[in-house]
Amino acid sequence: MPNNRAKKEAEKALGDFKEAIFVDGKHKYARIRDATKDICCERILINGRHIPKFQCAVGLCDQCPKYKPLPFEINCNEHIKFNIFAHRKYCSQHIDAEIVSPINGDEYCSICNGLSEKEISTFKKAASIKTKKLRVLTSLPMNEFYAVDGFFHKTIREYLFHQLIVTCQSPSFFNKYRREQFLSEEGKGILMTVRDHADKWKMCANREIQTEHFVEDQALGIEGAYLEMHVNIGENGETEQ
Repeated sequence: MPNNRAKKEAEKALGDFKEAIFVDGKHKYARIRDATKDICCERILINGRHIPKFQCAVGLCDQCPKYKPLPFEINCNEHIKFNIFAHRKYCSQHIDAEIVSPINGDEYCSICNGLSEKEISTFKKAASIKTKKLRVLTSLPMNEFYAVDGFFHKTIREYLFHQLIVTCQSPSFFNKYRREQFLSEEGKGILMTVRDHADKWKMCANREIQTEHFVEDQALGIEGAYLEMHVNIGENGETEQ
């Protein structure tokens, strides 16, 4: 019975796939960062945090495990659905208008382009092309999604590098390490600069006309620095901030 044989082979392949990706009934990749462990060497412990080596994060390490999709992932052509973030350009005056991107020249709104100067002068604010990030549902065949250099493989490689950069630049990691070196016997520092930042502060209306804030998607990033002075006090070299 060819059909029964094919069915048994398919059920066996599906069973092997489930055994490979589930541990105690739970997916072994609870988050995308868990999947990065399969394509890099063992992380190193620095300042209380486990981070990937720089060579592993940028793809220059020849000791990292190679990415190998499972047999079921290679042979299955059923579509898998997933979300991606895509950038959508729109006109600040006409949200649904088509944005034309000529090869030579600036982008423009298809509606604004057909208006007269008198009609354009009635706008409370000048029209401009803006970009907004949207979450979009898309799909790919499973064998393309999990293929070598496919979407999943590229995503975990990018996230591995993202992990390294974000961890090293985080205040809880970098500033703590600098402060420990600054206050050490070798450092014996007096003044230390500390940088800080705040991302995506949203603009809010403050008893203003609400319609002026519709379709606005403006965010403000703030960067700054301050000085810390440490003065040695006491016989044991304690410092006072």
